[in-house]
Amino acid sequence: MTLEIADDALTWIKARALESKASEILITYHGGEPLLNIPVIETVGSGLTGFCREGGIRLRSHIISNGYLLNRETAKRIAAAGVQAVKVTLDGPEDVHDSLRYLINGEIGTYKVIIYNLREIKDILSIRIGGNYNRETAHRIPELLDELIENGLGPDTVYRIRFNPVEYMVMFFSVC
Repeated sequence: MTLEIADDALTWIKARALESKASEILITYHGGEPLLNIPVIETVGSGLTGFCREGGIRLRSHIISNGYLLNRETAKRIAAAGVQAVKVTLDGPEDVHDSLRYLINGEIGTYKVIIYNLREIKDILSIRIGGNYNRETAHRIPELLDELIENGLGPDTVYRIRFNPVEYMVMFFSVC
């Protein structure tokens, strides 16, 4: 999203909030990796913070991220822009997660970086963890939960953990 589109979205959100006499606005930054475009988060966040304060509107803001870029400095920047919580996806313990989620260049090893980042930002943002499982990985979820606790990411630190089943579908296409 460009900053111009962010400004247009901000104008639209404010107009809808006034029209509906909203008491609350919930913003979720997601899609692709929102931390690749922090200026948009800062633009929308700063634009809504004052608007909501003046209008007596509660502003809730969170982000869905893979967590790879969520270091302490980034967490501080997005928190200053009004982001209160982050949801990060972990699909199992290290070997499972790294086999399913890797960098665009094919490099693996994102799990350790994400765990490190979560430990570093737990005093800045409320942490939620999401994950996906299938028949082959479901039995590994308890192992992930143990690893989270061992890394200081237990129930006293992580607000919510939710896993969802995923079914794989194979599609065949033919061109005539």
